[in-house]
Amino acid sequence: IRTYIIVSVGYYIQLLVYVFVETRRKDFLEMVIHHVITLTLITIAWFCDQWKIGCVICFLHDLSDPFLEVAKIFNYLKPTRSWADPLSTLCFVIFMTIFGITRLGMFPIYVLHPVKTIIPDFVMSFYMLSILQVLHIYWFFLILKTAKKAITGDLNDTREKKSSWDLGRWNSVRKQILELAGSKKDN
Repeated sequence: IRTYIIVSVGYYIQLLVYVFVETRRKDFLEMVIHHVITLTLITIAWFCDQWKIGCVICFLHDLSDPFLEVAKIFNYLKPTRSWADPLSTLCFVIFMTIFGITRLGMFPIYVLHPVKTIIPDFVMSFYMLSILQVLHIYWFFLILKTAKKAITGDLNDTREKKSSWDLGRWNSVRKQILELAGSKKDN
């Protein structure tokens, strides 16, 4: 159990760093809030010997994620591989179902309620968990919006904005790094 918590801390630290590196999405702020709160809750569970609730929080958040990532992979393959379309849809439907069950059904029952009633000393944790629940509802709304687009044939990430890191900007940064490296080499 402790290993799972340690791995989860590392995973959420990586996600928090990555959210600043990847293409900015409409829900950037929500993702940062989600990762900071999740890391804080896992840390509280660690230091307060609340391993069980910490594991339940991590498990309920981790269960649907692989299906979303596999759905994205198949979605990216669709232009070149016709067999990827039904697999993308299947994985997305599985993701949507698991997300709804775990984060909108099980999370309030097995995490929010016990923290409020069984562990009342963790008032701050209850508020953070409530914020997570609001984020889950918001993201499920985006998932339903994506499902609607999938039915109409336009399956793209509804959170995506145009990347601020276009090729021109990347090449400019790359050139500056190479020039800086060259000037240090001369010294």
